[in-house]
Amino acid sequence: MRTTKHSLLRAFSIALLLLFMSFTSLYSNPNGISGRTRKTMSAGCSSCHIFGTGITGTFEGPDSVIAGQTAIFTLTLNFPGNANGGVDIAARFGTLAPGSSSGILKILNGELTHKNPIVFTTSISIPFNYTAPAVPGTDTLYANIDRNYTGTWNYVDNKRIRVCSSIGVINNETPVSYYLSQNFPNPFNPVTRINFGVIRHSHVKILVYNMLGEKISVLTDSEMDNGNYFVLFDASNHASGIYFYRFETSNGKEFYHSEVKKMTVLK
Repeated sequence: MRTTKHSLLRAFSIALLLLFMSFTSLYSNPNGISGRTRKTMSAGCSSCHIFGTGITGTFEGPDSVIAGQTAIFTLTLNFPGNANGGVDIAARFGTLAPGSSSGILKILNGELTHKNPIVFTTSISIPFNYTAPAVPGTDTLYANIDRNYTGTWNYVDNKRIRVCSSIGVINNETPVSYYLSQNFPNPFNPVTRINFGVIRHSHVKILVYNMLGEKISVLTDSEMDNGNYFVLFDASNHASGIYFYRFETSNGKEFYHSEVKKMTVLK
């Protein structure tokens, strides 16, 4: 009798444990605990999900971002049918933020993950903000996605990002005159390059304005020696349309040169 009671109690305990495991798998990590991407491959959702190909995802966004600046990227998830799921997004060096997806994503240990189970139909696009590191070089975005918690998860193909210096020297040769080149490419999305020349030590400003005449960006505002230079303008956070960039040089009291050109953002 005692053995029977012990067996029944043990069976009941095992049943409860299995039920608990089933419940926690079904709703595994509803608070977005994942931590498993190609950046951090040693922990996360492998205990709750089976690696598979039932879901796919792609990063969309600029290939180049100016050092220290913020650009908008999108993670698009594709599913073979209706599903609930979750994501984990990581950057090797840069900083991530939910951006306009603050109702879906949150920061956890420096990575972006879901606040609650995400309801998908056949696909969903989730925008987020990426701020490039201050030092030029290369960076990488990583992500994984899971479906239905007890279903499959998969890695997203990594997104390589070139982190560019916003201003650089073409050469130190003295140009014949001050000049401002037409930006290239033009139209562009989202980054374009502007070349300019300085014939003597000057205070140089290159400012960007919208169609309303409002200043939206300062590309440089500094002292420069004679030479040929370039600056990059990143329009990731600006809408399609026509913009103007103004090149000014002075000695602090009088202008040496002033010139304006227009450029087109086409998204």
